Amino acid sequence: MASRLRHFAEWSTNSGEYLILQQVQQGLIETFIYPLKQDVDFSEGNENEERTPKDLDRLFLSIDDWLNFWGKILDEKKNFFALPLWLQYFPKVVFTAINKSGSGWISKEELGAFYSSVMSYPPQKLNDLLNEAYSAMTASGDFKLSYDCYRLCFANFLFGRYPNGPGQFVFGAAQKSPPPLFPIDYTAMNTPPEDIEPFNGSLRSNRSSVIV
Repeated sequence: MASRLRHFAEWSTNSGEYLILQQVQQGLIETFIYPLKQDVDFSEGNENEERTPKDLDRLFLSIDDWLNFWGKILDEKKNFFALPLWLQYFPKVVFTAINKSGSGWISKEELGAFYSSVMSYPPQKLNDLLNEAYSAMTASGDFKLSYDCYRLCFANFLFGRYPNGPGQFVFGAAQKSPPPLFPIDYTAMNTPPEDIEPFNGSLRSNRSSVIV
């Protein structure tokens, strides 16, 4: 993602922004990848070998590993400034990349360009996502999407207990959970006892909900 973000922002490899981005990437690698590399080294008796990019590319980070490492990072953290330094710089460098105009606040068009170019959102999904995302991240247009506002969205992305806040749109939008196969039918609570259909697993029924 670092390379894609650099090309999107049109940063040179000697620019200050790209050097910060490299430090962020290094922090991410040391947090998520090096622990796996150490396990491989120790198992092979090569703990003193220098880590090479080729070696790191061979490592596989499972979903369980990914969530476990994030759990360790966020454990007992109370606010954004308690996070590792590389993670504090991450939203700043992403904000700077998106705000290509240098205006100090992200426009709707700039956010759309980021979704399209960096996050690879197809055009047919972009408009609906962009309207919902920009509205959520700016409180329906009450605030400009400045860095302070964007940082709050990023903090919500990390610390939010449920994916319902503006943080869900920092990198696009997570796939919505499918509706339950057997939704709960609360209206049945007011149904007279004589009209209630008892459940019988051996009988076929057209019912698509569960009565509670």
